[in-house]
Amino acid sequence: MGLMYLLLALKAETVGSDISGYKEWYETTKDVPFSDFSYCYMEDGYLLLMKIFNVLDFSFQGFAAVLYAIIIIPLYALIKRYSPDVMISVMILFCLDFFVFACSGLRQAVAMSLCVWAFLVLTSNNGKKNFLLSIVIVVAASFVHKSAILFLPALMISYFRYKAVTYFVYIMAIAVFLLNKNLLININEQYELSHYEFDDRLTLGLMFVFDVIMFLFFLLSGAINRSRGFENNGNKVLTWQIGNVLFYGLILMVGFNGAILLRSSTYELLFLSILMPMALNYWPNSARQFISFVYVAVLFYCFYFLILKPSTLLIVPYKFFFQ
Repeated sequence: MGLMYLLLALKAETVGSDISGYKEWYETTKDVPFSDFSYCYMEDGYLLLMKIFNVLDFSFQGFAAVLYAIIIIPLYALIKRYSPDVMISVMILFCLDFFVFACSGLRQAVAMSLCVWAFLVLTSNNGKKNFLLSIVIVVAASFVHKSAILFLPALMISYFRYKAVTYFVYIMAIAVFLLNKNLLININEQYELSHYEFDDRLTLGLMFVFDVIMFLFFLLSGAINRSRGFENNGNKVLTWQIGNVLFYGLILMVGFNGAILLRSSTYELLFLSILMPMALNYWPNSARQFISFVYVAVLFYCFYFLILKPSTLLIVPYKFFFQ
């Protein structure tokens, strides 16, 4: 995780399709009055961060380094606390969409990690005080990137744990979205909930298929675990909470298919980094070693052929900021 942080914090503005734009807005902020929040389309919370660090006379590189620390630290805490196999967890973050997205989507990456922090607060103690604090954190994250507000339902469901009702609502939501795939888009356009533009070229792709396969594998692994009689109540609650976040993300993928908001469903990917090691841990040792080997090979394949080779979000060629 430290190496991942260094790769993010020390990269040049040419690494990541949006970073040059972030740098331009950061430098523009120097000449804008502190009370003016109307000069940029970005959320007020992110503008406030830029203003504060400009007052502190941070360069953009220093500002980005602080933000990437905010991004990495909650993920490190999540893996350290819950992952049975930290190598698999870090590989998932690095080889799938998170690392490449963090190279470019600075605001949303910060918001995503703040949502992870909210989940850590919620699961450290299920008392009402921690639940309210987790809600506050997610709301604060939405002032950095609006998509964070989509994480609130997953957080509430994880707290109240009405499992039978949750399953029913999820099944109904999937059915409704499949019958009317543009429902959320139409609601957004009718009530002007956001100013995101829509692009019909965005469709459910390989990541959706991969997530579905991983979720089914998790369910199969859980069934095997129960048949071996190894499940305990504490672990059962945690796996349900994390599985709930993943399934909720799949519903968002279906609901926002065809919209730029589809990328907001990537919040679930961070929890896949915990769910998969949990699923692998359910298998007997010999089978677990073989499945882990195959899984790592698939992750490497995805990283090279889906990210490096097509230069997704322009993360290659990689250059340091001082080059």
